[in-house]
Amino acid sequence: MPTFWKDNIVEQDSEKISLVTAVLMGINVMVGVGILIAPSVMAGIAGNASFLAWGAVALILLPLLLGVVKLSQLITKPGGLYVYCSEGLGRFAGFLGGYFSIVGYLAAQAAVFVAFYNAIAQMIPGNALIIYPAVFFAIVAFNSYFINMMRVKTIGNILNPVTTIKLLPLLILIALFPFALKSNFSITSSELMAIPQALSLGIFSFFGFEATCNISHMIVDSKKNAPRAILMAFFGTVTLYSLFHFGLLHVMGLDNLVIFKASNFSQFLPLSASLSAIATKVISLAVVFTFIGTTVALIFISTSLMFTMADDRVVKYSDFFSKQSRLGRPGNIVMLFSVVPFALVMLLPDVQVLANIANIGLLGVILTAMTSLFIIQSKRRASSYSMLLPIIAVIVSICMMAYSFWHLGDTWTARLIGIMPFAILTVIGLFLYRPHTDVEKLEY
Repeated sequence: MPTFWKDNIVEQDSEKISLVTAVLMGINVMVGVGILIAPSVMAGIAGNASFLAWGAVALILLPLLLGVVKLSQLITKPGGLYVYCSEGLGRFAGFLGGYFSIVGYLAAQAAVFVAFYNAIAQMIPGNALIIYPAVFFAIVAFNSYFINMMRVKTIGNILNPVTTIKLLPLLILIALFPFALKSNFSITSSELMAIPQALSLGIFSFFGFEATCNISHMIVDSKKNAPRAILMAFFGTVTLYSLFHFGLLHVMGLDNLVIFKASNFSQFLPLSASLSAIATKVISLAVVFTFIGTTVALIFISTSLMFTMADDRVVKYSDFFSKQSRLGRPGNIVMLFSVVPFALVMLLPDVQVLANIANIGLLGVILTAMTSLFIIQSKRRASSYSMLLPIIAVIVSICMMAYSFWHLGDTWTARLIGIMPFAILTVIGLFLYRPHTDVEKLEY
């Protein structure tokens, strides 16, 4: 998800990038902390068949991916999904799409807080911070606030290395798991049947695919290569996730993966004691940096989107939200978006519930964008075949939102409690919306 420094590169550098470079950048955007959260939960549901869930999620997301690709070809204005929603459905839809994105990112931030806490509890059991989770969450939130109040260039300089470091655990395990293949590895029919129940965190882990559209116009022969780059990056990430998860099942074993989580796989690597100790330190450090980088990047993305909406006068109290520090950072938004995830995690300290809330928010903006695509193509009198894509994407978005809602809990009471934060934030969002005035109008 950390995409902002790439956007800056795109804005400042007029040179074209190759298809290969675009694919690698796209993979880097999509691969995030989700791959360290999801495998143990998915394995607890679908056992040895759980690694197949990544492919299942990819197939489900494909119509949404193709729809976003189409929108990026039709609309070249900056602003991403926020502008895509506005173009076909108007000002309010643009606001709603942008706000749903923010809610999704804030819930994702809270989910990462909990996952980070769980990872540290496994790495350093008995640590004082683990005994007082509220203190741990407060420190992580303050750290995210502190870094996000720095200059944009400084934030980029801090997080750029993290985007490389985060790939280390995946690449190390993928390189070594062939030496730990289990001859008795098998998949039962009941595990295969359980795959549909194990998709929530898989969906959560793929969000960020829409951000790869931001670099499409910078690719050599973009009309032909941009769709290729986005699709290749997406399926490259699917392959990376699937191999990593498959490797975890062999290196750690099913029971250990469920108990110790993916972030602690280093102690099970087929290495000598001395090499294992070194690998454990390197991988543990990479895992910590990945969590920190993700929390910082999620706040940056949501803050940047809210600032854009405030600058466009789409929200009330625009002066409050757009007020900048001497370093050019919107301090009020950064503070607010550091506090909200902390409040969410104190109310609902459950990774799966928070991830499903994030799914609902981010699928909400995709649903709005796909509806916008349908309207745009209708006005352009697109062929019946072309109209099928947004229709399928809208249906898939609705079904995935229903799926995420259903997995908020085991009972209707639990689901209604789980959806409350999303509902409350949505009501607040409706209150914040500023309709057109004669003086202030958005131009799209």
